[in-house]
Amino acid sequence: MLSVFAQANKAGRYSAKATVDAKTAKRLKVGRRTTSAGTGRRTATAPARLKVNIKLTRKLRAALKRNRKRAVKIKVAVTFLASDGTGAVRKTITIKLKP
Repeated sequence: MLSVFAQANKAGRYSAKATVDAKTAKRLKVGRRTTSAGTGRRTATAPARLKVNIKLTRKLRAALKRNRKRAVKIKVAVTFLASDGTGAVRKTITIKLKP
C-alpha cells in the first residue's frame, strides 16, 4: 500500500495511478514497457485534504520483496475531477522507495 495526500478546494473525486518506467520494469521483471504499479481513488464530499491509498499490483509487490537491495522510483499521477463539472486537474510526482 502506497499513500499520498491530496488537497482541493472543492468536492470531487481523486484517482491515482502509479507506474514504473520501462527500465525499472525490466530490472524488476514485471514487464518490458512502462508498467502500471497500482491504482487508488477517494471521494471528497467537501473541500479537504485526503489520503489516497494506492494498492500496488501483486506482481510489483512480489518484485519489491525480491529486490530489497536497490531503491525503486515510482511515478504517481493524481487526478482530481470536481463534482461541479469544472475541468480535471492532474499532478504527477516521483516517489523513491528505499530498501
